[in-house]
Amino acid sequence: RSTMWAGIWSNLINVALNTLFLFVFHWGIFGIAFSTVVGRFGGLIYALKKAGAHEAARKATGLDASTDLDPAPFRSIMHLAVPAAMTYGLMALESTLVNWLLTRQPDATASIAAYGIYYRVLLFAAMPIIATSVALLPYVARRFGERDMAAIRGGLRQASLASAGYCIFLVTPALLFGGPYLARWLGESPVTMRLTTGALSLVPLACLAMIPLQLCRPAFEGFQRGRPGLVMALVRYVVLTIPCGLAGMAGARALEMPALFGLLVGLIVATGAASLVFLAWMRRFMRAMEATVVNRVKAGEAGGRLGLTPTGEPGPAPTP
Repeated sequence: RSTMWAGIWSNLINVALNTLFLFVFHWGIFGIAFSTVVGRFGGLIYALKKAGAHEAARKATGLDASTDLDPAPFRSIMHLAVPAAMTYGLMALESTLVNWLLTRQPDATASIAAYGIYYRVLLFAAMPIIATSVALLPYVARRFGERDMAAIRGGLRQASLASAGYCIFLVTPALLFGGPYLARWLGESPVTMRLTTGALSLVPLACLAMIPLQLCRPAFEGFQRGRPGLVMALVRYVVLTIPCGLAGMAGARALEMPALFGLLVGLIVATGAASLVFLAWMRRFMRAMEATVVNRVKAGEAGGRLGLTPTGEPGPAPTP
């Protein structure tokens, strides 16, 4: 909840300063960019205060009495932060590649405008899925600390089903019925409106295709493993973007359809393929982790019968 409110405060500050800098000070693009930066700092200040309050409350309970410190805290944080940062960088690279492909097509300006609308609507529609992924990381980390693999598997299943239900029963009818009106409102030319209408009809499919890709990455990070998310980002945004995009555009030309539609279908196929691979990877990893936990439990039970601790070391002498 604190993470969500930090984002909300960032956006509220951003919107307020956008209005001030743009319509009062007339700073143009600089004002929009500057308000975004200031809004992020506002969210950071809120997050730091909430984190400090949570830490003070944790210490006050006295439940966590461990005095052990991480011998390399910076390395532990960077082990997850660097792959995550590179992943977001690769996601941003896709927009650049898409714009580069569209500039070489007929109606390039209208296609780029329609893609911009499609991309923003997709991000807006995917926000509940993204919010679920944000919540999934601490959930998996906590349950992993408790070695409760059944809860992790159940949480992933529930998050996936809830995200799929949201896409099918809310996003799909909203875009199918409201997409044409949104396209007419945001499009400035008949060509842009026509392309935007077709592009928005693909948003539900794009949301469905991204669910495993969005949920598996934070789940792996909850297991303290940042590399799988980076590997799949490389596969999705570097390996698959250009081939799938070009193949989709070629198919659209063969069917005498706008290249934008083929490009978007190709990107959805790339996302779906990466999601399936990531999901299979997660399932295999979960089976391996469950087997490890079971073996450790068995070793602990056997050690207990022999007077050993779960690590195999001699335990305290039994009291009479």
